[in-house]
Amino acid sequence: MEERGERDLPGLECCIFKDLDTKSLNVLNKAREIATLKKGDYVYREGNLPTGVYCVHEGHIKAFKVGSDGKEQIIYLAKPGDLIGWQQLTCDDPYSTSAVALEKAVVSHIPREIFVEIVRNSTLSLALTKYICEDVIMLESKVLELSQKSVRERLATNIIMLHQKFGIKHGNKIVIGVPLTREDLANLIGTNTETVIKLLSEFRREGHIEFIEKKIFILNLNALKKFSDFYG
Repeated sequence: MEERGERDLPGLECCIFKDLDTKSLNVLNKAREIATLKKGDYVYREGNLPTGVYCVHEGHIKAFKVGSDGKEQIIYLAKPGDLIGWQQLTCDDPYSTSAVALEKAVVSHIPREIFVEIVRNSTLSLALTKYICEDVIMLESKVLELSQKSVRERLATNIIMLHQKFGIKHGNKIVIGVPLTREDLANLIGTNTETVIKLLSEFRREGHIEFIEKKIFILNLNALKKFSDFYG
């Protein structure tokens, strides 16, 4: 990872740190290390012991597990403003996932002892609790989705969820603003790449989505919600 100079430091007013007092922010800014990652660079690896948490400033990160068959299962996607790597930090376990940059990204690493001290002595504990609750709800939804929905329904549901978290208005359309390959989409919903390509082609023929320079544009969100049984 390429370190950045002091003149180029991104602010920490993002993530759950945005409401911290000036003193706590100064402590975090002094302690953190900022790095620029290339596409494919690891933020952390499954099985390693956590040394801190990471705040995403630029780019997108995927967190995934590798199954016994060597296939990835994407657990979640992070965007600028998200905090990652905190789950195992709170329970003293090794990382249960790996995190990799999907494109050029900038992250801050905040040492464990500093993060824990700030949480203990500030309003950050309430914000972290909210973050944990949202994470649990997301994982519960994913388990339900993988166990009860067809592959077509899972793909439609995930396109909707990507729209909610990464959607960018583009004229009268919405573009999914995270650079996912067809293989990434397959790893997100638990299927193979060929099936995803086939289903995306069906969605395009039915007028629900279109592709421009490999990016997914949503044309009919309501139709996707209807046949995915999605009410979020």
